[in-house]
Amino acid sequence: MVVKMGNEFDYSLNEIEGFKENLSGLDSGLIEKYMVARSKKLKDLSVDEIRVLLSQLIGLAYIVPLALNIVEQDPLISSGLYSGDLAVSLFNIDEEFWSNNPEWNNRLIEVKFEIEEIYKTISEEILPLTVGMDFK
Repeated sequence: MVVKMGNEFDYSLNEIEGFKENLSGLDSGLIEKYMVARSKKLKDLSVDEIRVLLSQLIGLAYIVPLALNIVEQDPLISSGLYSGDLAVSLFNIDEEFWSNNPEWNNRLIEVKFEIEEIYKTISEEILPLTVGMDFK
């Protein structure tokens, strides 16, 4: 299938990549999540589905921009595992990918700087104020 640039988010990864393999019948929650995510239009993917695809290195050319758009708005967004799990999935992609995609790399570096600022604020401003606090 030929997808015109600019409207690729109206298609699923299955449609874009011509994926036809049927993995149904395999008893795995991850495979089920993966198959559902591959069949959804990119614009309809949940944060969790984006994280699953990233962690499996699936469709990076399409999924990374989606993930970057999200973490640029909220660097510590949680897909349901823990705060920042989507950012962790991006940072776990190998260096070669980022070297081949310098614009996306630079966007991720900006997210890194934002996370460093959040860490600094928490460790220097917020946590010191909580010393001695406990449940009553």
